[in-house]
Amino acid sequence: MLRLYEFDQGTEITLCSRTPRSRYEFSSVILKIFPEQGRIILAPVDVNGKTVHFSHSGIEHTITITNKTKVYEYANVKLKEIRTKSKKYRYALSVECEDDVKPVNRRNFFRVFLGVEGTLETGVTRRSQEVIIKDISANGLGVICPKQVNFPTGTDVQVTFLDEMTGESFDLGCTIVRKVKNDENTVVYGCQLPEVSDSMEKFVALRQRIAKNSGDTH
Repeated sequence: MLRLYEFDQGTEITLCSRTPRSRYEFSSVILKIFPEQGRIILAPVDVNGKTVHFSHSGIEHTITITNKTKVYEYANVKLKEIRTKSKKYRYALSVECEDDVKPVNRRNFFRVFLGVEGTLETGVTRRSQEVIIKDISANGLGVICPKQVNFPTGTDVQVTFLDEMTGESFDLGCTIVRKVKNDENTVVYGCQLPEVSDSMEKFVALRQRIAKNSGDTH
């Protein structure tokens, strides 16, 4: 048994917010812990310089924490936005979770470097953009785009690419869940697959073995 409030201050977390039609992932950090109250305080979530406010009902929240070689997931998280007296933050997130930690398949989170060319399509008009598939896991992939290309979080996209090392081709429907700066000219979009498939798990395991045998440290 490991409760959410037993982690240390400064622990980085991933907050997943899910509605019936969309799924979003955000990064935050534990600011304070109140074990006697069974709650923690998270730093506010910022996306592109703007604070995300969690005031809507009907949203399910899950918190995932990766600590060394283990992954901890907490479902049915109760989230409430609070005002603070801190000079650094106007708002923070008060979090409670009555559920115990949920076992997580670590393989789903293992990412292997690809670095292959691909195509991303979105919208009714199937707008197409050439991209680089940075890495892939059994439940998602990282896609590098020019920084002037802007896709909002929650956008459904179709990503296609050929992995020349294994000869396998992919046409994946997924959802953009985060956007981070890669360098001065490019950004990385984190794309979440709707579910983990056996074929994707096998592909990731195969690429992992190839990378290990070739001494690739990406």
